[in-house]
Amino acid sequence: MKVINTSKLYYGFPIFVLGYPDAQNQYNITTCSSSYSLGSMVQFGLGADTNAATQISHYQRCTLNLLPEEALQVVEKAGFRHARAKLNATIPYHIDQQTDLPVIDQALLTLYLRIDFERVYQGYANFTAHIEKREVRDDLIVDGKLQSASFNPVLYVGDEHERKYRFLSDRSEKLGSFLRKERPRTKRP
Repeated sequence: MKVINTSKLYYGFPIFVLGYPDAQNQYNITTCSSSYSLGSMVQFGLGADTNAATQISHYQRCTLNLLPEEALQVVEKAGFRHARAKLNATIPYHIDQQTDLPVIDQALLTLYLRIDFERVYQGYANFTAHIEKREVRDDLIVDGKLQSASFNPVLYVGDEHERKYRFLSDRSEKLGSFLRKERPRTKRP
């Protein structure tokens, strides 16, 4: 092991697009990769001085849209274009009638979030939200269950020098399968 001197280190976070109401543009989006989820709670972070952080803080709600590899152009439009309206005819989206929030049509997963708490720390706005509704693309649900082996989000990996997208392989293993492989097998008489 070696020490790495870097101001940023992304070790494989799913990249996603946040959709939110926007006072100047009615609705808007931004790219994010800093998040975690426990139960019905989601934590995510944005630069505190960004339009997205300001608008989400004001309106206290947003959508979290996890996109597949085929939608990386949307991810980059949402992330690289700053201080302007990003939702337009080149991005397939709709406004959810119940929540009045933007949803990216290509999403694998959309979480509808209500912000419970915000804390600014070292220039980052850290939002804690609860999930009001979860939607998953039709082909990823069979008999009401997520087909996790087919769920293929794009990951974000890198440091301050270079960041890259990483893609999952088709390989999957059931939780606990590695411990089962370690156990000695006893023959039954």
